[in-house]
Amino acid sequence: MSGDRYSLKTLSDHRGALMGVATVIIMVLHYYQILGVPFGGIGKSIVMFFSELCNFGVDIFLLLSGMGLYYSLEKDGRILQFYKRRFMRILPEYLLILVIFAYPCGYSVTDVVRLFTGTFFWTTGNPTDWYMALIIPLYLLYPVLHRSIRKSIKAVIIFDISLILLFAGISVVMSVFYDAEFPFCIAISRIPVFIAGACVGRLIKDNRDGIGTRTFVILGISAFVFIDIIITVVPNSMIERLMYGLIASAVALYCGTLMSKASDGNVIVRMLTLLGKISLPFYLINMRLAIYLRTYETFAGLPSVIQIILSIAGTILLSLLCHLACSRIRSLTDRTDK
Repeated sequence: MSGDRYSLKTLSDHRGALMGVATVIIMVLHYYQILGVPFGGIGKSIVMFFSELCNFGVDIFLLLSGMGLYYSLEKDGRILQFYKRRFMRILPEYLLILVIFAYPCGYSVTDVVRLFTGTFFWTTGNPTDWYMALIIPLYLLYPVLHRSIRKSIKAVIIFDISLILLFAGISVVMSVFYDAEFPFCIAISRIPVFIAGACVGRLIKDNRDGIGTRTFVILGISAFVFIDIIITVVPNSMIERLMYGLIASAVALYCGTLMSKASDGNVIVRMLTLLGKISLPFYLINMRLAIYLRTYETFAGLPSVIQIILSIAGTILLSLLCHLACSRIRSLTDRTDK
């Protein structure tokens, strides 16, 4: 069995469906954070542990995003076109969602601007939309990373450390004026998995995409054991967040391998792929809608399970509408360019 190989190419072949997997994982985390666990005993402890582990869903996003950026810049090396393609995929949807939820969430115009530019997270440490606040500057800096990856592993390590120090430095400076400890942790713990994703992109392109079964199993089990110990001994530590990247890599690779063995037209894979297409608006809408419905007791009196189902249905509907509207905007922009 140790001679078997897991192909990293499955991450590329099933990228959309894996985005769907990450979306489901994050959704579980959101509802756990909002609703908690409605029962006690050993069952509650088990649910709490696995729900906390769902933090690695965002790391799957970062892993696949890094890989996607590598492909994008390899396909067309023009930097300005690269920026246009990438930002047109995320910024219209983000802005639309902020505008839609401005009134329900009590956002002022200033709040919308600060959230959209990421300055709200980096200056206050408030975790609202921290993923967007991190991914936007990573997109801006990616061409430098791409050049490093094409050079050598040593260059990648230097870039990784430099990028972490840059973001950590910004967080430290901001913490002088604001309570911004969380951005410091994010800068150090979440950037490596993004860079790993870009490196995976090169390995796949260079046909060096195999990983031994033994290596893969050790990777997954080690990450799980370490994070179990860390959560128990030092909860919410930076090391814990670093381990999420290992778990995300192992889970994504395992799910991709299962999908590669599934029959054509597999219903579950197709549903996950559809969810992957709307993963960004789903991620941004899900927590906002769930909190809004709970705060205003929209479904008060209904069982928690029914509340969750209705919230998910609402999130999917709004996400689809947002995705379709922004796809229309992108198509019109592409026609103008031609």
